[in-house]
Amino acid sequence: MKEGLKRNIYYELSKKTVIPTEEERPYWRLLYKFGSYCIEQNCDYIAILKFNKTANCFVYVNDMIWDEDDSKENDIYKIYTAVKNKSEGKEYIDPYKNIPADVAIKDSTKCFLKQLSENADDFLPYDMSKQERLRTITEMKKVLIQRLKKHYTK
Repeated sequence: MKEGLKRNIYYELSKKTVIPTEEERPYWRLLYKFGSYCIEQNCDYIAILKFNKTANCFVYVNDMIWDEDDSKENDIYKIYTAVKNKSEGKEYIDPYKNIPADVAIKDSTKCFLKQLSENADDFLPYDMSKQERLRTITEMKKVLIQRLKKHYTK
């Protein structure tokens, strides 16, 4: 699961109320809705869904086959547990809220560089040399770091 998706889910979970509902048809499942996300818990899997405005319904984003004894380290299971606990009135603490600024900047920069490197063909000229591409991405990284430092020092 991508880091940005996890951050968005945890952020929305911190800001929104969780509404649990049970459905029996076509099969039993428990849904936890909050913001634009929904966690679906069935007897053998947990799924994360996100509301799609175009389709006007929730669509699958990610899922896992689960076993309560074997799944505790899986990101989807951790999200499910946080959502379930919040729906039961237990205290919720956003795991991304209190990350030190230097760690957050390092993590964001790492994700940014990975995305740029993987998708460079989509936005850089096809005839740009490899050295020029790397130089361009490095300059973009510097701008990102400057902006993130301003954000975290507000």
